[in-house]
Amino acid sequence: MPSVALYPGSFDPVTNGHLDVVRHAGVLCERLIVDIGVHSSKKPLFSTKERLDMVRAVFEPVATKAGCAFDCTTYDNLTVAAAKKHGATIMIRGLRDGIDLHFEM
Repeated sequence: MPSVALYPGSFDPVTNGHLDVVRHAGVLCERLIVDIGVHSSKKPLFSTKERLDMVRAVFEPVATKAGCAFDCTTYDNLTVAAAKKHGATIMIRGLRDGIDLHFEM
């Protein structure tokens, strides 16, 4: 069974930090899915389509270079539901600092 990793986030906008996480994640799995969270109560800087286009343009070449299949989708429910939907066995998260770590824990 191929290993599937899910990298959820808003990606509004895509950052060098996101790119670094994808670079490292690409060697951990056979398939990487970047799942963009869409929340009706939030007002993103970029539209969903713009974020999908940015993520594909920036991350897909990096994942491909790492030998990993790549896909990008959106979700509007719980992250765990998105992980189940895609059959993810690995969850990818990036942390900026100790505050992020505390929040994720």
